[in-house]
Amino acid sequence: MRNAAAQTAGLVRLTPHRVMRELYEQFIAYARDYAERIPKYTPADNNLAGTANSASSALGAICAAITDGSAAARGPMVPPVAPPSQVAPLGNPSNPEPFLTRLNPVCVDWRSALDQFGGQTAEWQKIDPNIPAILWNQEQKATNYAAASVMNMYASKLEQLGRRSGNPTLQDFAELSAQYRRAFSLAISTYTAPDNHLANAANYASTTILGACASAGGF
Repeated sequence: MRNAAAQTAGLVRLTPHRVMRELYEQFIAYARDYAERIPKYTPADNNLAGTANSASSALGAICAAITDGSAAARGPMVPPVAPPSQVAPLGNPSNPEPFLTRLNPVCVDWRSALDQFGGQTAEWQKIDPNIPAILWNQEQKATNYAAASVMNMYASKLEQLGRRSGNPTLQDFAELSAQYRRAFSLAISTYTAPDNHLANAANYASTTILGACASAGGF
């Protein structure tokens, strides 16, 4: 984790994209924090590792969506969100700070929203993501369309929580997750396997916030 964080510092300086920069920074911050806790490790410290892993997985899914073409195919269909109410100031790219140092007021609602989403999409999660829409049977088609409807409502909920948080990085990650959920839901009718990168990006962006909430004091 120390080595990966050191290598990622260079990417912070290179990216022209604010939210990608924030994802790089938070991977660095939480990976380093976890590594520093190892000598006196307690189970709660695993939340730091989980947050770092979620941030890196979100980055991986975003890049995979670009490489495999799903981002270019689906992104233009998603309406842009309103500009953020505030933007996090630039820090030291070599030594970024965790974006949550204490429990945010929306953390409990965030966990509740993720739990609810997991319950409402449980059947959808059982479907092999490698099956394209053209090969879905009637049950799979119905499950996917139902999940898409849930995703749109869920995306709006995450966006609202992000704006309520008063934390500009949390807001950026919330809206990132929401936009990728919307992109995935719009892809349902012509879904192919690369579109699953969109769902993964949405999921990992949301669990980056969940892990940070847990790291900042639990629930």
